[in-house]
Amino acid sequence: MSRLHASQDGWIRISAGAGAAPAVSGQARFFKGYAVDGGDGVFAKWDWDGERLRASTCATGFLPLYYYADGQQAVLATSIAGLFAASGKAPRICPASLGVLLRLGFLVGDHTPFEGVRLLGPQGTLTWRPGGGPEVSSSYLQVQETRADHARESYAALFRASMERIAAVMAGDFAVPLSGGRDSRHIALELYRMGCTPRFALTARHLPPRNDEDVRVASELCGTMRWPHRVVRQPVLGQYAQECAHAQAVDFMTYEHAWTMPVRAALHDSGVAGVFDGVGGDVLSAGLFQDEQLLGRYLDGDIESVRRGLLASWSQLGGEDALEDTLGPLLAGACTPGAAEELIDAELRRHLGQPNPLKSFYFWNRSRRGTGLLPFRILSRHVAYAPYLDRTLLAFLLGLPPGATRDKRLHTDAIAIADPVIGAIPYEDKHARAPRQRLSDRVAFYAPMIARSMTSGGYVNGRFVAPRAARACLLGGDLQSTWWKPRRVAYLASLARFVHQFNPDTRTQGTANYAFNDR
Repeated sequence: MSRLHASQDGWIRISAGAGAAPAVSGQARFFKGYAVDGGDGVFAKWDWDGERLRASTCATGFLPLYYYADGQQAVLATSIAGLFAASGKAPRICPASLGVLLRLGFLVGDHTPFEGVRLLGPQGTLTWRPGGGPEVSSSYLQVQETRADHARESYAALFRASMERIAAVMAGDFAVPLSGGRDSRHIALELYRMGCTPRFALTARHLPPRNDEDVRVASELCGTMRWPHRVVRQPVLGQYAQECAHAQAVDFMTYEHAWTMPVRAALHDSGVAGVFDGVGGDVLSAGLFQDEQLLGRYLDGDIESVRRGLLASWSQLGGEDALEDTLGPLLAGACTPGAAEELIDAELRRHLGQPNPLKSFYFWNRSRRGTGLLPFRILSRHVAYAPYLDRTLLAFLLGLPPGATRDKRLHTDAIAIADPVIGAIPYEDKHARAPRQRLSDRVAFYAPMIARSMTSGGYVNGRFVAPRAARACLLGGDLQSTWWKPRRVAYLASLARFVHQFNPDTRTQGTANYAFNDR
């Protein structure tokens, strides 16, 4: 594959009429993402040659490509809104998939919350001819256990090589979101070493209960490297609207990380062509989510126990009772845990036999289906360069035995080896004191939630949500730890508006009756 990079979203619809030539709309040939020499990179593409539609994804499948196909038509799109607009179909909720999302905060495998719509997975291929169903295949990278001796030096060298491959094809005008952690710092120090200066680095402030350590550390880094540094603030009065807008920006695939929306606005306004992102670095090399007890059960093949542990960890306070009380009557099917558990179990089995199955599960699911939506959906107007997704580096990190990341020092030590000066700057203090949330901040978030919960068209149980939102507003209740999960409620309100805009009649129908029919 030649060197390519493109950032525009796209779609194609091909409908097969009886005895007539197929009707085609959209882009007959499409590429989005970037590719480096050798065919690696992060991308999705398709081609219609007049007889056959072919689509494919890169080794990781992180750049979303959604599809709906049957004997009469095939629709591909890089956004959910684009897919439904192109198809002329009304969204239909899939209770099992939505049930997974509402419990974990992310989806698993290649499922979406919409019935009949799937994501083309890693190393994915799709072939469709008029009159037939799609032929689809995908697979995770097969990795062998990596030798753990000299892991720090090998990591530093492989990451440097990944950055050099990207530097050979990247746009000259780019920006670097920079936090107080390790993933973005490793990117920054390699750019600095190569003499590649961004137009600016960018750091987001946070609202309570998070502190502003990102800004403090990133400012020191930029001062050391003499990089221009911009700081963006979170909206206070529009925080609820930001949560709802975020849900649509990530195609309703997660309800986490709405704080990234101001980053999106600042980058879009700047007009930069490219942006770097450290997606995957924490899970792959910093031991994030490496629960030793859960990992031990996974290595023993106890899928049921691992699933229970995951659900307990991510559902936290409230659990099933809070979910059942929160959902309105149109989403009652998502309350049933059995179907969601089956999807989780099936995905967990796919990672058995991996050197670190828990890392593999989190990378291919939470990283790909959750945090990966920041660079590849929220920042979709830009080419997003993701060096941790380099195939060679990825195979090395996924192949490391659990002991290599048990002490959570691998990434810190690799950065210190790569650049002792930048690596010596202290990282964020996650326990630093954060400012208290003000009453006005809570009113700005909870007041519209109370109003929307009573008019959600059957998605949210307003009689449960409204009094609890009022209490959280008056007495204090942050969006992170409140047991009934206010962010999940905002997500559901946005999902309801999206579905109803395609089919207003769904306000009075049950989940099983949602039509995926022509408007």
